[in-house]
Amino acid sequence: MIQIAQNSALVNGFAPIESGDAAAVGGEAADPALLEAQAPAGDPLAKFGAIHGYHSATQQFAYASPNGAGGGSNAKAAKPANGSPANASPTVPGQAAAQALMDRGVKLLMQHKYDEALAAFEEGFRTYPDRAFILNEASTLFEAGRFGEATLAYQRYLAEPDAPRADEARKMLERISAITGGVEVTATGLAQSRPVFYAGVKAFKEGRYQDALDDFDRAYELNPVADFKFNQAACLEKLGRPYAAADRYESYASTASGAATDKTKTREHAESLRAAADKAPISAVGFAGGHEWLSRGNRLLFAHKYDEAVAAYQEGFRTYPDRAFILNEGSALLEAGRFAEADLAYGRYLSEPDAPRADEARAAQERARAAMGGREATITGIEQSFKYFEQGTAHYKAGRYGEALKTFDRANELNPNPIVRYNQAACLDKLGQREQAVEKYKSYVAIAPHAADATKVRDRIAALEAQMTNLSRAAFDRGQAAYLDGRYRDAASAFGEAYEVKSNPVFLFDRAESLDMAGDTDGAVRAYQQYLNAAPNAADADKVRARIQDIQKATGNELMRP
Repeated sequence: MIQIAQNSALVNGFAPIESGDAAAVGGEAADPALLEAQAPAGDPLAKFGAIHGYHSATQQFAYASPNGAGGGSNAKAAKPANGSPANASPTVPGQAAAQALMDRGVKLLMQHKYDEALAAFEEGFRTYPDRAFILNEASTLFEAGRFGEATLAYQRYLAEPDAPRADEARKMLERISAITGGVEVTATGLAQSRPVFYAGVKAFKEGRYQDALDDFDRAYELNPVADFKFNQAACLEKLGRPYAAADRYESYASTASGAATDKTKTREHAESLRAAADKAPISAVGFAGGHEWLSRGNRLLFAHKYDEAVAAYQEGFRTYPDRAFILNEGSALLEAGRFAEADLAYGRYLSEPDAPRADEARAAQERARAAMGGREATITGIEQSFKYFEQGTAHYKAGRYGEALKTFDRANELNPNPIVRYNQAACLDKLGQREQAVEKYKSYVAIAPHAADATKVRDRIAALEAQMTNLSRAAFDRGQAAYLDGRYRDAASAFGEAYEVKSNPVFLFDRAESLDMAGDTDGAVRAYQQYLNAAPNAADADKVRARIQDIQKATGNELMRP
């Protein structure tokens, strides 16, 4: 099964989710991978950066010695059992030599010299068979990324019913299981992985990269070694799956031992693969091609390039028709504010009776419908909205801004989305309705905060608000001057103009006061009532109501009361 992107229940971002047996974030299923080392004949392998065939950081392969060599993990290992072996007596033969080997092993482990540390702990156990050596061996194998061998070592330690650090060992086994995806490890499996690994090496050198990948997968299943992931990545890269290869290289760099420069080089190569893949056509087909399209779609979604992400998921579905792509498409549409289309996408996903993320899809669908005022989208409605959109565009280009606004309003009712919202704002802007335009512009950037023109729109909002402030202030100043001169009707007109520019309830009150002073009782009552409608909880609301009642009494227009 293909991994899918988490629908936008998550705020400010997108996280891939698991469908079926996939487990890796944002990429393909957790393909087992392989490490590199010397070839069976002992010839050095090609270095990273030359033909990207194998990894040369580790100088010997896991089967070159009884415990092998391998990678390591950046995860914190169990604390070495430093100090004297448990229950040792100074008079016990070999105790002093064992202590020296313990100290040497711990020192080598701290220096990341894993093979030498293992040799010291093993020799220490032969000299003085204390289980502290087993725990340190397990810790070393974990640090080296040799997770299969570490698992068996921890299990050997826990075989003692009274192991003093049993809880710690169990926690380490849980961590290994999480790292390896729960791979079952046996001593037989470790032995069986050796010929499978070398078969992969041979296939790779012969250019049979899919066979090599399959062998490396199987080898990891039998014996999970962190460095094996590098060979997995090399195969994926050769197979034309750059996104999957980059994920594998990243996984190797995060879990393998070796020099920091090698890890940095690997990460840089992974990022260069992704950057090149973003600009190149995807050639892989079927399941492999589906994963490449998924990775591209996820990268576009993370970059807030929603329309491009939608297109990638749609192409991925055509390449490998898994319903996970439909759920990802719905997530991208919802993040893009294309609510009606998101509603339909989630509906398609939920049409499968056994949809694995049905509850999340329903919740996301409800959010899409809530943004549409509780309405359900229809295919016919979306198609009609596109026609309205084209008509509105034609009206706008012809300078018929009022007609364009009405048409865009109809399009938005059927298919609300940020583009239509922006066009509504542009029409209002052209019509001089600054405050309404600002409201629509703000709605646009709220829905599409990462749009390419978001900064420009915010600048336009700031410019319009500055204009509104300046114009309303100028009108207010004229009204105040007229009021003080006793030109109450002029004052009322100026305060009304100020309110038209910026709907501040204070301007309505000042207009009502001016009309009241001018003797226009009907106009004053209407203006006072407008003020109360705009600010029903104003501190002077009761006084205003009392003034309205006084005017109505004086004019004989007071309402009858029971």
